[in-house]
Amino acid sequence: MSIPQQFSSNNRLPTTAFTFKADRVHSSDLEDFTYAHHPLYNNVLKSRDSESYSAISSNEESFVEYRDLSNDIQLYYLNPPYISTDDEINWTGINQTLCAKFNPRSVDTLICHVSRKVPVEEREEEIEHPDQQVYEFSFSDRSSSRAVFYSDSYLKIMKAAECDREQKIPRILIITNLCKIYWDYARLIEARVEKLKSQGEKALPELKTFQEILMIWELCGIIYINPKKEYYEELAHLGQNFYGRLSNELRTWSNKWLSLLDPLEGDDTQFEENASHQDGNLFWSYLRKLVLRGSSKAINLLNSVSNKEDVDQFVKEYTNKVKKIILSQPHLRSQDADRFSVSFKTWRDEIRTCEKELSDKKDEAFSENMLTILRILRGDVDSIIKGSSSWIEALMSMMISHPLWDVQNLREKTRDCLVHFPMSDNTKDLYTVLASFLARDPEQGIKFCEKIDPWLVAHLSDMFNKFELIGKIRVQNSQINRRVGLNSSETDVDIRELSLLNFAESFVSHHSLWQLAFKYFGLCETYGKFYMAEHIISVPFDNERKLSKILSICKFNELDFQEKTILRVAGKRHLQAKRYAPSIRYFMDANDTASLEVIFRIFLDYYTDTGDINIFKYMESIQLDESSPDSMKFLSKYRLFHELMQAREFQTARAYIMELICSQIAPTTFLPVLLVNTLPLFREAKKNSTVIFTSADNFEILRNLYNLVHGMYQEECVSCLERMSSWHTYANGYVDLNEKLSVLWTAVNDNQLVVYKYGKESSPFWNELE
Repeated sequence: MSIPQQFSSNNRLPTTAFTFKADRVHSSDLEDFTYAHHPLYNNVLKSRDSESYSAISSNEESFVEYRDLSNDIQLYYLNPPYISTDDEINWTGINQTLCAKFNPRSVDTLICHVSRKVPVEEREEEIEHPDQQVYEFSFSDRSSSRAVFYSDSYLKIMKAAECDREQKIPRILIITNLCKIYWDYARLIEARVEKLKSQGEKALPELKTFQEILMIWELCGIIYINPKKEYYEELAHLGQNFYGRLSNELRTWSNKWLSLLDPLEGDDTQFEENASHQDGNLFWSYLRKLVLRGSSKAINLLNSVSNKEDVDQFVKEYTNKVKKIILSQPHLRSQDADRFSVSFKTWRDEIRTCEKELSDKKDEAFSENMLTILRILRGDVDSIIKGSSSWIEALMSMMISHPLWDVQNLREKTRDCLVHFPMSDNTKDLYTVLASFLARDPEQGIKFCEKIDPWLVAHLSDMFNKFELIGKIRVQNSQINRRVGLNSSETDVDIRELSLLNFAESFVSHHSLWQLAFKYFGLCETYGKFYMAEHIISVPFDNERKLSKILSICKFNELDFQEKTILRVAGKRHLQAKRYAPSIRYFMDANDTASLEVIFRIFLDYYTDTGDINIFKYMESIQLDESSPDSMKFLSKYRLFHELMQAREFQTARAYIMELICSQIAPTTFLPVLLVNTLPLFREAKKNSTVIFTSADNFEILRNLYNLVHGMYQEECVSCLERMSSWHTYANGYVDLNEKLSVLWTAVNDNQLVVYKYGKESSPFWNELE
């Protein structure tokens, strides 16, 4: 089996914003691209900001934010359609230019591409050169307009997934439930079609797309998803044409859609009102078309002829006979198989009898045209092909006139019809899709569905996978290998999974559908988590609500590394905006001790330079426990120390400040600040002749004081005191400080005397200092 390039997830382009003033593109920028004709999987939708609301799922979870972006611009990044094999063309920046043209398959998009600059003499000869398609520029945000539809269809695919995972019920019941879900999809698409019809001309392109989706979905249901609605009891005969079901349903399908695929010429209503066999070829051509399509309008047309008073008796007689033959065609569902075979053979014998009678009569023009009608009713293949204008019309007529044909006959006759009506390169994309499914090649049909819509590819392949109609595909040199760390150049991937991955990938950068992307990734058991890990860190967020959703996705899918990365990004954003409380929370959740150390230094430096304790209020909302970083515990306790001082809880404040001094967590540049913070407590003890600091406290303070003034930290002490000098002044209510911190030495010595007076033992260290 050949590998469709459309299924290669290697087709990814840089997300460069569209501009008509782009720099020259060198060939090196395009070396990693996989070239495909219709790579709709690689759409990357540019996000926009606007008002939004959320569509709520059945479990009350908001997973799709819908935004009205009627005035927004949409970007679709695509791959080059094909690559040149002409070695003479030197694709360099010198002979390249950026061009734009309208997309032939869309009315609202421009194809932006890099093209070779053609010499004048070549332009005169109108020689076409291959274009390197870079991306597609759309004038509308189609995905946003489909947000509600995508939400509803996601609920359907989830329901199908739950049904398929059910192990406790028989497989036959699982198939029954899946069939019901399949036709629920059809009703959902049909509701979308009806809504688009009510929106007028502006919705015509979207209406055409969804009509094609519904047409394909219903056809696949008829051919592959047997049973439909009233045929649930026939589950044991899956894959078989049970009592002519295929013919009956194809008749209904062709009557509904054939007019869109192959429109009839002229105005049907006016022609029926003025119809007469004397109108010549136009009348008979129109009648043949109606009979070929099994349309009930053929009876109305015949009535309009037989009811005319001036019609020849011979014409009226055989017109009524043909009308009676059409009305008497036996229906399978009203009979069992054996009885139907007999009645259908009798009915065909009546047609042959009428043919024989007509061949012996006069009025050669009437007889010959009516004989053609009878041959079509009888199922004569040559007459059907001769009277048909397309392969799909011929095939539907054959199936209608042969009610006992099964899917194998359908496959054979599809190929026969395509021989008589070969499809060219200019054939509509829809025809290639229908031909593949009718020829019983579902994998090829799904591949061609790319040309219709990526939603159809993803959901149809999902349902086909659950009915075990499609399998895996060999993907070469794909990004899947690189994402999951595979060394092999080839990978076998489920078509369903690859379709869902590529469909979901197009939503990752979308402003409102990004959550849906990760829910689809979650449905892909093999590679979904790798795609999540790759894309979750690139989802933009500008508010806490969206950030919490991103983090919840990481938590639910156990993406620990990505969660910490996103938390660090959020923490740094808040840090840059000087929103320290949320920044601390995010860094703590990410276990980013290095960033917390930065905030720790910022707080200490700010207080050293200003003496403003308000900065420590950011710690009020921070929940700490035993596992919290020491730096954050330090800031929290330092805040409590100042609060206790203001509340005149001096004994408790003493315990906190001594713990901070002894902890050795603060840098040496902040140690003088901590020691100076003890001065108010010394003054309070002296004022009230009480003991606040013990002998051990005195010793610890003097030990650090000695290191600052006479020991290894003299430079740090001088630097700190210079920074404090702007606010720690007598005018501001503080005692003046000098480089030797004399006031602190005095306070400690005085306190030691108070401790001695109240019977507290003093440390021998005092004598050493003397």
